[in-house]
Amino acid sequence: MNDMKDPAGTPRTKSLFHPHGMERTASGSSNERQAPSMDPVADTVPRLIFSGSAGDNGESEHDLDGLSMEALQTRRAEVERKIQEKREADRRAAIDRIVTLVNTHNIPVDDLVQALGGLKRRLGPAPQKYRDPETGATWSGRGKEPLWLRGKDRTQFMITSEQPT
Repeated sequence: MNDMKDPAGTPRTKSLFHPHGMERTASGSSNERQAPSMDPVADTVPRLIFSGSAGDNGESEHDLDGLSMEALQTRRAEVERKIQEKREADRRAAIDRIVTLVNTHNIPVDDLVQALGGLKRRLGPAPQKYRDPETGATWSGRGKEPLWLRGKDRTQFMITSEQPT
């Protein structure tokens, strides 16, 4: 950033996001001043943002107002598709880098699984621990306590190996 001071001594900062390098004072007021910048990126970025990119047939973002709803929706679909393609390319590149590191350092898969928090075990069906003698309903002890067991001594309803299931 180019920090300057105005005659009153208030610091000024050149905005990268204004097409003409508008400067802002610390108080937030702005002054259209075209001071040349020594930073080529700062000079290029605003022009690219406000003049559109090379692939848009010379249309700028201000030309969007003249487009029909159908054309805008088509443009949005193209942008969303491009974003998805870039995400997938970044993901594939990251996986390639990881595979290269794993192979370079001979890291076993078990070490990776452990470092990532281990495999997630799925709990199978739990054995039934409690049975309602009146209805025959059972409960494993997992989840919400059934009404027939609520407020009662669980040992009376415990399923033992001698009881038929």
